[in-house]
Amino acid sequence: MDNITHDMRYTETHVYFFTDDAPFSNFYKTAFTYKGYDLSFSEQGLMIEKALLFEPSKADDIAQATHPYQAKQLGRFIQNYDDKKWGAVRYGKMVDVLKVKFAEPRLKEILLETGNRLIVEGSPYDRIWGVKIDWQDDRILDEANWKGQNLLGKALMEVREYYKNKQTT
Repeated sequence: MDNITHDMRYTETHVYFFTDDAPFSNFYKTAFTYKGYDLSFSEQGLMIEKALLFEPSKADDIAQATHPYQAKQLGRFIQNYDDKKWGAVRYGKMVDVLKVKFAEPRLKEILLETGNRLIVEGSPYDRIWGVKIDWQDDRILDEANWKGQNLLGKALMEVREYYKNKQTT
């Protein structure tokens, strides 16, 4: 049986999300400071990492973005971009950003409450960070239908394990 909480879909084994209102989304609005930048969205943090790697002068513009789509667009136009180089580091950079975002107690609690469920970005558009199926489409319930890498879901699960381990030490 499905349960919708925080704009996320919970089953016994999975948590699916996609909308800007889902705390696991990179477009979810929450204030945090990352590498000296005051941010409102984790999308900004990821795009700042991209800028710092390829065109550092763009990092300030990304930090000042007022909407996550704006940060994403600025990230798409970074000069000297190398897809192979970014592909090798993007996942680790996302984990770094999410560790800071989910240090906030309320968000950390939501993340830890997922238990051992698989966390899945149900983006119908994204084959890298999501599974290219909408989070509300019942086809997402069968992993054989997934067409993406779910890197955001994997990064969230890694951060969840990080905070679980911090609680026990």
